[in-house]
Amino acid sequence: NEGSMEALSAKLERIFKENVKPNSYLKIKSGWFGQKVEIDSIFDSSEETAELEDELKDDGNKHFLSSKKNQLHDLYSELFYNDETKLNFIDKSNRYEFSLKGFTAIDDEGVYVIEFNPKRSADFRGTIYVNIEDFAVMRIDYENVNSLKRIKLLGFSYEEITYKGTTIFSKGSNNKYDLRFIDKVFGRKMGVRRPLSVIEKNKYVKGRRKQNELSMELDIVNFNTEKYELVVFDSELISNGEFSNSAENETVKATYLSSYNPEFWEGYDIMEPNKAIREFTVSDK
Repeated sequence: NEGSMEALSAKLERIFKENVKPNSYLKIKSGWFGQKVEIDSIFDSSEETAELEDELKDDGNKHFLSSKKNQLHDLYSELFYNDETKLNFIDKSNRYEFSLKGFTAIDDEGVYVIEFNPKRSADFRGTIYVNIEDFAVMRIDYENVNSLKRIKLLGFSYEEITYKGTTIFSKGSNNKYDLRFIDKVFGRKMGVRRPLSVIEKNKYVKGRRKQNELSMELDIVNFNTEKYELVVFDSELISNGEFSNSAENETVKATYLSSYNPEFWEGYDIMEPNKAIREFTVSDK
């Protein structure tokens, strides 16, 4: 992909290697900001980067456990009743309009179907399913209607453009509700729009120190979308002592697939992969 960051980096490296003289250094400027860089450090860093990439490929599962734990922590902390949540349509209900749309059943429990929409500049719209008997929230479908965060500074931009999903709770044998399912999509947009000039200087050659200059206008936009699905098959209340003495299985390894492979699941006693998994494929774009 000629428009990718990898392609741009490779092109710049090729230009430097073909045109920069020995013992030169670079003056990199973007607006008011400037930095002197020794040319040898660029070539050395590219070699170190290649070595690091090879090392990461060889040990791709090293941080798998900690990564999954952090993701689970984030998913749970963003439930609508927690302080860290972005979902404010219950905590700040005065910012939303609620309307009863009907009745249905979830897990053989009758529920109210309540639709909510933003007043003025509130962030979300969606549907809440509330148990008729005990008024517990059993399901929430939500999606943002505004960007949740937008930052622009000195040509750099960051915007949270997508935040939508479904959360389902079910009543256990103790008549308390536990999390059963999370489906969340989180999308971000990041950009750089700044001038950039790279000036080659060399104090060991006759004449002026300035040898070559490369000028460009950077206009880079990156879209990143993350999709999470969590299914809780069972839950059990344990004591603090049991939790402290529990041992994590740190030998679990991840298998990364570029597309859905039905043979991968043979021999596993699991639920059938959903449509999103069956249609999954990795894109180079």
